Amino acid sequence: MTTNFTPEEFVVSFCSKNDEIEWRDFIHSNENASIYHTLEWKNILEESFGFKAINMTLKYKNEILEILPLYLIKKPFLGKKIISIPLSGYHSTFLSNNTKAHGLLIKAIVDIAIKKNINYVEVRTHEEVNELKELNFILKKPFYFPEVELVDVKTNFEMMNSAHRGAIKKSINKGVSVVESDNIHDLKKIYDIMFDLFQDYGTPIFAYKYFESIWKYFKYNNYMKLLTVTQKGELIGGGLFFLFNDKIIYKYGACKKEILPMRPYNALLWKAIELGIENKLSSFDLGAVSIGDEGLQKFKKNWGAEMKQGYFYYYSIKGTLPEIDKYLDSYSIHKKVWRALPKPIISYIGPKITEWIC
Repeated sequence: MTTNFTPEEFVVSFCSKNDEIEWRDFIHSNENASIYHTLEWKNILEESFGFKAINMTLKYKNEILEILPLYLIKKPFLGKKIISIPLSGYHSTFLSNNTKAHGLLIKAIVDIAIKKNINYVEVRTHEEVNELKELNFILKKPFYFPEVELVDVKTNFEMMNSAHRGAIKKSINKGVSVVESDNIHDLKKIYDIMFDLFQDYGTPIFAYKYFESIWKYFKYNNYMKLLTVTQKGELIGGGLFFLFNDKIIYKYGACKKEILPMRPYNALLWKAIELGIENKLSSFDLGAVSIGDEGLQKFKKNWGAEMKQGYFYYYSIKGTLPEIDKYLDSYSIHKKVWRALPKPIISYIGPKITEWIC
């Protein structure tokens, strides 16, 4: 299916199986591309959550100028929405500075959303996009994304504040060790720790099949690293990290609550910094922090991170837009109720909720 615009040389089209080689070549030749633009990420989202990819390209004289990865999400009683890109933070959307290409792609997806009676379209970016504002998208800025520049081990150790340096030394003195693991069973153990922590936060957790899918599609091509935290031979936590282009991303991690005085998170993140430097990467994304969480902001900023703003744009067609502030509120009644639910209920309901809140 193809839609033509004026001038006729510009063509917006859906990415089919036949276009996948061209899509791969485009993102691998673009320094702005993230792991969330890959077709492996598409496979993970489709297999884990049942999302439908409607990736779009804009070509000029049969050459790709820009891409727009999009996913259709639909749930009974909730409706339908289109997101670029689910579970991606702010690394998604446009890879070029071609404003004409941006405008044509955005108009195309809005037209499709209206025809398909979608609730709303959501586009996540790492910078403001005038073309979205001009088409009456509503801007929200719910998260910061702290990034640490990776230089060398000595420089990065000195970049963090003294409390972090002391915490790393303390964890070593307490016998905490962080090593890379190639064992998927370690991933399951870390997931189980995450499950308990998510309930404490009052937050639904994804089904384990999502993490299995990440392992399946990212492990073989070195797009991910699993780091385990141990103490006296016992696994007490760990983290899942994505590697692509020049960036390492802290995607998921958890450590047992009872060993927090040993400062395992400091040990884990320092090992990730060393890993990024070893792989000659230029930056470390520490993961999203909500605007209102000043404590976590301080923790991540003290690694020497620059607090980068994420931009979430929404185009409402029917219904209401998501109330992100309420979802992030630790004291909301919904989170209090969730904390009190039995584990079997959380195991069943949680993954269904995360298929919508993504």
